[in-house]
Amino acid sequence: MGIPIFLLQNGGDNFSAGLATAFPSAAYILSTLVFGKIFDRFGRKMTLNMSLTVTLGIHAIYFMLPLLIVLPESSWVLYLALLMRASEGLFTGIFWPVLEADISSVASFYTATESACCKETGNGISLFNLGWNIGLLGGAISFLLLMEPGWLFLVLFIPLIVQAINLVLMAFYKDIKKEKLPAQCKDGHLIDKEKEQSNIYAVVLGIFIVFMYGFSLNLVYTTTTNFFNFLETSFALKVIWTLGILETLRIAFQTITSTKFKHGNGSRYKIVLFTCFAILAIMVAMGLSAGNIWYILFFGWYPFLGIVMGSNYAESINMVENAGFTGKKGQIMGFFEASGSIGAFIGPFVAGYVTQTSTYPASYFIGAIIFVPMIATVFLIVMLSRKKNNNASHLG
Repeated sequence: MGIPIFLLQNGGDNFSAGLATAFPSAAYILSTLVFGKIFDRFGRKMTLNMSLTVTLGIHAIYFMLPLLIVLPESSWVLYLALLMRASEGLFTGIFWPVLEADISSVASFYTATESACCKETGNGISLFNLGWNIGLLGGAISFLLLMEPGWLFLVLFIPLIVQAINLVLMAFYKDIKKEKLPAQCKDGHLIDKEKEQSNIYAVVLGIFIVFMYGFSLNLVYTTTTNFFNFLETSFALKVIWTLGILETLRIAFQTITSTKFKHGNGSRYKIVLFTCFAILAIMVAMGLSAGNIWYILFFGWYPFLGIVMGSNYAESINMVENAGFTGKKGQIMGFFEASGSIGAFIGPFVAGYVTQTSTYPASYFIGAIIFVPMIATVFLIVMLSRKKNNNASHLG
């Protein structure tokens, strides 16, 4: 939240705030596609160290932005902030696919059967999502407490400290050598080419679901940020406090549901379809509530958004992690992260443009309209997957 708020407070408009959210996602797409494949060959520790070192420098520049903006002729600082946001996305994109792909590798290192691999991978994803969401929750609460007295400089400084701690912790990280993985079980599954072919639908569905997650979440985030910033200027609403509470509510509920999985495909597909329809309903409800009085309903919509988003994301990553594809896990997780980033770029870009040129309710409604054919695509992939599995069971 820090950089979009910094832009809005220092001469930027709604569109530039949307770009500040969209630029990291655009750069993230490139790096996840490239480096996900590279670390499959050259190891993970090197790529993690490089990512953390560069992002440490980027956060140091973020911390300097409030000092630079007070200089004469400082309009260039806003462009520097956008450039650093893009750079952050580029080097963060090196980090996440590497980290995620390690989950199934660790699971296969300590297990010897397919079912054990899947179960241990699920447990690893649960812990991964738990840590990630606790971090998000801590960030939202810190943002809320620090921005109330106007301490933007601390909001920009704390991530710098966190990145430094992460870099120190990397000294204790060790790569799992591929030759040490059990011969009968690699990357979370037994080596079974026919099963990998049938699981391609799970990979495609997981990758598409995370695209929808990135699109809808960031469209809602950008629209809500711009909407409540308007309320602050028009009705003296405390936007920082309000946004902080909303994000805290969302992440708290998302933390709970993102650590729960359904291991059967039938149950999993039902959850995916339900959460997609729920997200659509929430965007419509927010559009109807984006008025001068009804904004209070957002305190109900955001916890519900967290519940469905948590389940939506958890099932998508679990599908991809457990789909097999020996020796290509990094590349597949790169596609997974890139897909989410494409959605996270399109969502705020659309929201920033619509809220700048039209109304705030229109942004939510347009997002919902775009979401309808996405749900139809999910339904089609689910039907094709079920047909493939039914054919395979009859042949068996």
